[in-house]
Amino acid sequence: MKAGRVLIVDDEPSEREALARLVGQWGYEVETASSAEEALALVETQHPAVVLTDLVLPEMDGLTLLQRLKETGRTTQVLLVTGHGTVETAVEAMRHGAFDYLTKPVEPARLQILLEKSINHEIERRELVYLRRNLQQVGRFGQLVGQSKGVQEVYRWIELARRARRPCSSTARAAPARSWWRAPSTTAPTERTSRSWRSTARPSPRP
Repeated sequence: MKAGRVLIVDDEPSEREALARLVGQWGYEVETASSAEEALALVETQHPAVVLTDLVLPEMDGLTLLQRLKETGRTTQVLLVTGHGTVETAVEAMRHGAFDYLTKPVEPARLQILLEKSINHEIERRELVYLRRNLQQVGRFGQLVGQSKGVQEVYRWIELARRARRPCSSTARAAPARSWWRAPSTTAPTERTSRSWRSTARPSPRP
């Protein structure tokens, strides 16, 4: 089973089920919805990585669904399926945050490529958000695990920066600071020191 869940939204049962079977054959988890309202509810509970939606839907079209997802803060990637007469609308939807679009009839090869790209993009985005949140809380990696190349590169650079701020050695002891004033010794002088003091204090012989 591949990583990532795909939500397919289409009011035509035959097209919806055909897309679901096709996407399922590629190893993705698949959910389906017959309307935009149903799709919004499933997004809240199933958290799909990608929403594959027909642009033309009853009551709420695919463009409005995209806008509603953005308003709710959901950054699920959206792929729009459109007829030839609504390509301009699909391009406009991309300007508002859709990942890409496909025209009918859907080409399986193009759909497979776009699904892989959009899911990888969403997985990487979620890992980066998770990484940023945990770094803000604990200031270190802890048990964070990310699989995408982008996140692994972020880990590497932050680890290098963390090491640069770390002391040279955790076991090294700092040398005591030298002071210009030395406290008088409280220990008794040794025998050698006493002899040395007496020899220097003895008066020199008279001529």
